[in-house]
Amino acid sequence: MPESQGPTPPEMGLSRLSCVSCRARKLKCDRTMPACVRCSNVDNECVYPESRRKRIYKRANVKEMEEQLARLEQQLNLHIVNGEKSRGTTGTKTAPDPQPKEMSTTIDAPEYELPDSGSGYHWVSDGQLIDLGVSEPLPPFEVVEELHDIYFRNQHHSMPMLHPTLYLQAIHGPPNKRPPMCLQYIVWAMASKGNEKYDFYADAFYKRARQYANMDEMQGDGDHLTLRHLQAFILMAGFEAKCMLFTRASMNSAKSVSLVHSLGFDRVDDPDISPASTTVSAASWIEIEQQRRAFWGAFAVDAHASISTGWASLIYSNDLMTRLPASEDAFLSGQIEDAPFLDEVFQGASHSTFATTLVICHIFKITLNHTSRHSHGAAFWKRHKDLDHKLSSIFMFLPERFQSPDYKSDPVAAHTNLNLHATTICLHYAAVEIVDKHSHSEATKQQSLSRMRISAEEIVEVVKAISPNSFIYKSVLCSLSLYCAASVYIYLARDNPVEGLPANELANFEMILRSMETTGHDHKITRALLLQVYRDAERYGLSSILHLPDTGQVTEVELGYCPSVFMSVKIAMIRQPIFSPLQVGRLPLGAGDLAFQDLTYNTLENSLDLPDTSTYTEGSTSTGQHIQDVSMPLWPQSGNDFSSQMLESMTSHDPTLNDGFELELL
Repeated sequence: MPESQGPTPPEMGLSRLSCVSCRARKLKCDRTMPACVRCSNVDNECVYPESRRKRIYKRANVKEMEEQLARLEQQLNLHIVNGEKSRGTTGTKTAPDPQPKEMSTTIDAPEYELPDSGSGYHWVSDGQLIDLGVSEPLPPFEVVEELHDIYFRNQHHSMPMLHPTLYLQAIHGPPNKRPPMCLQYIVWAMASKGNEKYDFYADAFYKRARQYANMDEMQGDGDHLTLRHLQAFILMAGFEAKCMLFTRASMNSAKSVSLVHSLGFDRVDDPDISPASTTVSAASWIEIEQQRRAFWGAFAVDAHASISTGWASLIYSNDLMTRLPASEDAFLSGQIEDAPFLDEVFQGASHSTFATTLVICHIFKITLNHTSRHSHGAAFWKRHKDLDHKLSSIFMFLPERFQSPDYKSDPVAAHTNLNLHATTICLHYAAVEIVDKHSHSEATKQQSLSRMRISAEEIVEVVKAISPNSFIYKSVLCSLSLYCAASVYIYLARDNPVEGLPANELANFEMILRSMETTGHDHKITRALLLQVYRDAERYGLSSILHLPDTGQVTEVELGYCPSVFMSVKIAMIRQPIFSPLQVGRLPLGAGDLAFQDLTYNTLENSLDLPDTSTYTEGSTSTGQHIQDVSMPLWPQSGNDFSSQMLESMTSHDPTLNDGFELELL
């Protein structure tokens, strides 16, 4: 045909290309100018195109589809070869290996149905999601969109690593640009956890995230893990800590720290390292900021692990060459903003809200490391003075919104002040115990007692100002702050057992207990710490003085055991000598020469434990593991005597809860 030949000079009165009408009807056009014969006969407008029509598809798309098809065929072949062997080994029907992450979100799922309020939100029969495999369906589009909205509205503030706009663009982008499935599923799990509508599926989403993460780790040499995988590990550690799966959380925390170092995110702003020498190159400031935030997320989970267990921190703050996170507005808008380094904060450098929470994690960690040491000489008091100076600097250089805040309208400011005052209490409580033990100057003791009393009163003021339903009560550091304040009043009552507490201090103590009782309905760490307050008071014979309920049949052996109470804090608050190796969850309680008791399960005839909000069925995390149903035990109902209900509900010991840390920054 003339139009298919190479370009030639057009003849006089003829167009080089056929008209649009003839091309559309696939008829031969005589190309007569200004209108061809066919268009003239039917009185149709004749339009000649200026250039040839483009192809209706791009070759790149065809190549991408061929690559995806080859990967899918490879997965199917592996399943056919190994299917019988897998069934014989596990004794159950094993699903095929998960599809590659590029293919996962492209599979249609017609069997999904939108949740119905009367059906328990089951997407498939029996309330179970089907096995992992190439045919694995994803939640309906509407459900995914709602889960993303829930996550960025309610969960994102606790660890603001993901850029909402970029993440959602990637989710809705081409398959090869989407986040790995482990990150997608853990985001959905975080959004589902505690949500009235989707909480039932949090366990299934979490298990799928774990399985996809394990699969990605085993691919190739394991050197293909990216920033998105790091974000997934950090969020998984946070989710596991919320579910009191502390051993798993600590393992994912260690993975995130190791991956941070291998990616070079601990030296993002090192002037001696050229950008070309880093493992990951960032194309924009937002991507660099995401690297910083991922590093500080790993720093936060590592700090919480050290705070809660007493284990050594895996990140050394003296070696950091990554700036603190910039402000949230700059991060969202992409406006370049230079944030300070960690040590510059103590010299008065302005910093963001997220950076403030990280500074608190850092100072809390080094304070508890200081108080857990057994030295009491000049080295102790030198560290004490340095830490007290750092705390004073933090109070002095807090962002303006935190210095004279309206706690009711700014819960983040309330959380920040709670944590700072709790750190102050831990620091000076250790100093008071050293003074009592070694008969140091009474003036030093009174000075520290004054600081403790002021901080406890400030914590009470914050509790009075905020709503009992505030999200900050879900933070472990908030629960820890309430426990520290209660411990101050227990010490003051122990120091003066005859007269007890003055009326105003007794009222403050009761206010703290009421707050812990109210929030303990939905937060197990708060329940554990409240129980620890009762045990501390009973240990020193202060239950009647402090008007506490009788704990009933709590034996002497049980007083030395309380799962999930922070080891470092208990050591700091009680200064108990330890003669046997530390065992997470089996913590010393008491003072003087009472030795740490190496308890075994057989000695705990009436051991106390916390009911778990979700039952995680253990088993192989292999690719074909069938996802189990999730059962939800009932919590004690609220009433006039929540304390007695709580004590009655803690009657069995679960080894899976016998370790200790939870992650949540805000």
